[in-house]
Amino acid sequence: MATRGTTGRPTTARRHWGASAVTWLLLLALVVAALPAPAAAWADADAPETKIAGKPASRTTSPRATFTYESSERGSAFECALDGGRFKPCKEGGQAYAGLHPG
Repeated sequence: MATRGTTGRPTTARRHWGASAVTWLLLLALVVAALPAPAAAWADADAPETKIAGKPASRTTSPRATFTYESSERGSAFECALDGGRFKPCKEGGQAYAGLHPG
């Protein structure tokens, strides 16, 4: 709101923050600081323990091979590659291959 000052020029009336407003702002800052972080900040940074639970013998004449694997964390995803090929998502719990050459 514009008013005329003692010099005759327009001035703007200023609102002063009272002590109660400052107290509320501080209280709001404390509440926000106490809130839990967003879910993205809770991401699991530790890799799960994984192991191959079952595999064929090192040398075999079978044209088939089955691998089973486990993880210490539910919902873990695995990728499989055969003989230096590209890694691709593999089935949960195990992957079977057929039509393989002896080796």
